Amino acid sequence: MRETRTDWRVRGGTLASFYFAAGTLSDLFVDPRLRPSLYFGILTLALLLACQSSAPPTTSRIQADDIVVDTRAGAASPSPTPNNAPETVLPTNDAPMPTEAPRTTGTAAATVSSAATPTPDISRVRERQVFRLPISNILVPDPVYADFGESSILQYEIFAGLTTFTSDDSEPVQLDMAVNHFISRDGLTHTFFLREDLRFSDGSPVTASDFKWSWERALRTAAQVEVATQAEWVLAPILGSIDVLAGESSELAGVAAVDETTLTIELSAPRYDLTALLAHPAAAVLKRENVEGWTVDWSSRVAGEWSAAVSSLSAESLPVGTGPFQLTNFDEGTEVYIVERNDHYHGKLPQLDSVRFDARLNSQALDHVDGYVAGIQQLFENGLVDVGGFAFASDPDDESAIPFNLAPGASNSTTEVLVFNPSIPPFDNLDFRRALAASIDIDSIETMHQAEKATGIVAPDSPGYSESSMPIEYDPGAAKSSMAVFRETHPMTVGPIVWTYGFHGWFEAERATIAASWERELSLDFKLEDAYTDDYELSRIENKLPIVYKNHRASYPHPQSSVIDFQVIFGESLESDEVDAVNAMVQAAASEPDPVIALELYAVVEQHLLDNALVVPLWESPGHGYQIRVQEWVHGYQEGRYGGSRCKDVWFDETYPGPG
Repeated sequence: MRETRTDWRVRGGTLASFYFAAGTLSDLFVDPRLRPSLYFGILTLALLLACQSSAPPTTSRIQADDIVVDTRAGAASPSPTPNNAPETVLPTNDAPMPTEAPRTTGTAAATVSSAATPTPDISRVRERQVFRLPISNILVPDPVYADFGESSILQYEIFAGLTTFTSDDSEPVQLDMAVNHFISRDGLTHTFFLREDLRFSDGSPVTASDFKWSWERALRTAAQVEVATQAEWVLAPILGSIDVLAGESSELAGVAAVDETTLTIELSAPRYDLTALLAHPAAAVLKRENVEGWTVDWSSRVAGEWSAAVSSLSAESLPVGTGPFQLTNFDEGTEVYIVERNDHYHGKLPQLDSVRFDARLNSQALDHVDGYVAGIQQLFENGLVDVGGFAFASDPDDESAIPFNLAPGASNSTTEVLVFNPSIPPFDNLDFRRALAASIDIDSIETMHQAEKATGIVAPDSPGYSESSMPIEYDPGAAKSSMAVFRETHPMTVGPIVWTYGFHGWFEAERATIAASWERELSLDFKLEDAYTDDYELSRIENKLPIVYKNHRASYPHPQSSVIDFQVIFGESLESDEVDAVNAMVQAAASEPDPVIALELYAVVEQHLLDNALVVPLWESPGHGYQIRVQEWVHGYQEGRYGGSRCKDVWFDETYPGPG
């Protein structure tokens, strides 16, 4: 049975504001004798609207083809809407947060804390507000390579997508360019309705077809380059993505632009973490005419093939996005990158005039005789940057006496792990892997940074953490016993085993110490081999890496992000019965609509990885417990744990000295 409904949902706070605002207007313009009737009418309207904004029905989701006409207020034309399908609980990015307790969905909430942002007094703030941030000079403005250096920090300011990450711990993922989201009963079809009158930063319109083209372009780019891109995993759940990645198709079959404001996404298997995936820059919307005019091969830069010539983007090559800011200067010669307020932004316009990302000052901090942290602190204290340095929660100083403000700091918690490739002998043998795991004396290894011994793959403050998971403990006796069992069935000498790694300069001491312990305890011969980034990536893609030392972290607030994906680590050519078994377990958890059951299934996957020594956790670093120092005139700065704009809500008070 089909029905027509009005999807006009108004939160209680908005209704109350409307009621009192109308009352105030009536005091000014309405005859006093008519006010009681007007008040009663307004109150009646508010109650009716409140009834229509009640919670979604708890009945099962319906099939994707069961649709009705949506007569949402303000809609230019009716849009197909799943009949009785529950609306996503994600609020829009610029909407007030609900006052009731947050409802649970398939997306697990992050645990980072956030502080309320004071309301700016516009009349007291000076003109030309320029916010100054130090940043590395390893940047690319193409969102396909958001994980390259600190590129994502820049990209979250100039690009936007259907959803976005926030610093709010109860709603870390919110709708952004979409205003509504529906899921079919079988979990395979997601329908997004876009905001009306969306614009790129150059004023040109944004339509659903722009999203489809942008995602196809991201996957085609990933297929053509030899370096890893975010598109490989962000868009992988969409039907047809494998064909595009394999170069067998240029069109993403699972995405359809129904009309200018309606986008349907069909998945190859249910994935209830899709809204979190689509918040990544790889899923941002791009303007085709602009992208096709880009003249720089960013893939070669990511692969380390830096041109001798200074790279400076011309005005016509600057990215056109939909974020709160637009990029107006990209110059590696001066090491300055500037974004200015995007007046066509779909959300609340930023108060800042511009943000100056300064890599030159960041380089000065790196060269400081006492290290980078001391260098940034000196720049901050000299008034050259507006953000710099950390203040940990245990800092005994009296904050009221400190001449700067503090913003809550947030970053992804990290677990450093070893991952063994079960498709390459002898790592395909359980006893061999267990012998390696039990012979690592983690406590004796001096790490390069502050960290604690890991309790599992998933850090305690990450989505999907399970207290029951424990890695194989250091036990030389057990290690030797496991190796003896292995040698009974593999009498031939093992080795030498080549441990190839990239990213020269990172974790060298850890790798050397671990390899030395294997040689000492198990009489194994390991050869450490440093590779250039492009050679390393090629070895990864071709499934030639037996071991990977990895900084494992949740990239988005969902336990799916906390489970090791062997295909991403070792390449699509990886074939192993053990991997197939893990993938089946992961898919069962990913497609489970009940979030409680899903968490239990993810915990089972993690325990399986640990018990079978496929992943060996080493150390973990939390992503909370510190604050960011900002200048005394700065308010509203925020660092989302998983990403998102840091600057769109920044405002300055009357102490702002003006642009420097």
